[in-house]
Amino acid sequence: MTASLTGLALASLRHRRTAGTATFVSVLLGTALVGAFATLAQTATGDVSSADSETLTIMGVVVGGWGSLIVLFSVASTLTITVRQRAEEIGLLRVVGATPRQARRIVLAEATVVTTVAAVIGAVIAWPTGFLLLALLRNGGMVATDVRYGGGLVALGGTAVLMVLTSLMASAITARRTTSGPATLAIADARRGPTRMPWWRTTLGMVLVAYGVGMAIVTITVTGNQDDPYAAMATSGSSSILVGIGLAVLSPVLLRWLSRLCARPVGRTGAAGWLAAYNTSRRPQLLGNVLAPVTVL
Repeated sequence: MTASLTGLALASLRHRRTAGTATFVSVLLGTALVGAFATLAQTATGDVSSADSETLTIMGVVVGGWGSLIVLFSVASTLTITVRQRAEEIGLLRVVGATPRQARRIVLAEATVVTTVAAVIGAVIAWPTGFLLLALLRNGGMVATDVRYGGGLVALGGTAVLMVLTSLMASAITARRTTSGPATLAIADARRGPTRMPWWRTTLGMVLVAYGVGMAIVTITVTGNQDDPYAAMATSGSSSILVGIGLAVLSPVLLRWLSRLCARPVGRTGAAGWLAAYNTSRRPQLLGNVLAPVTVL
């Protein structure tokens, strides 16, 4: 039974090349980016001075850490979209006799194949990319010129495993939601129009944006006037992050409003433009997962 489900998953991949390619590229680039910064953190643990170790740690852990969060969020969003787009297909599989567990196995088998191959290739690309990052730091005078590159299997392997686990977790959660309830309900949900965003999500997004704007005011009126430049960076950085996350949380609402505003000018380009604006206004919850990671980035 497991072999037949795996074969069905591989056959499905061949017929869903666009979704598979999107997932593959997202995991590939994410692994290459996160892995490159992870090699800097591993280099910091080698035979380097305390000043160089601090700089490499900041670049690898702090800067790379924020990049990792954005990348992981992007990968999870991509997997969520590709699985949700198959809600009607999964519902039909259950109608013809597949159990919810079997449907989830098919989704997880597809995600495992795509993300594992992409993560391995991404880790291979991350190795020379990390070396290039270190060379830029040396040329910029941020670290000593005699610092040797120390990236290896620990950083690259850990990054690949993290990306695969994140992808599988996102696929498993979305697949469980898609297969919960009667099969006919999943088909109806896939064809359903717009739904209201939960009140708590709207409240959370507004609070984050408001708090971020407040931090921006503090930056302009208080910390921005101090002699220490890092004081302004502390408040302005958190302001940018909070506003970005808040707008990402509100992405379905923003898509619904903006698509209505853009419907008329975009519709003048032809039927394709009008249909694009109409589809965006009708499915903001699904397409909001595409907008959210871009907004945070």
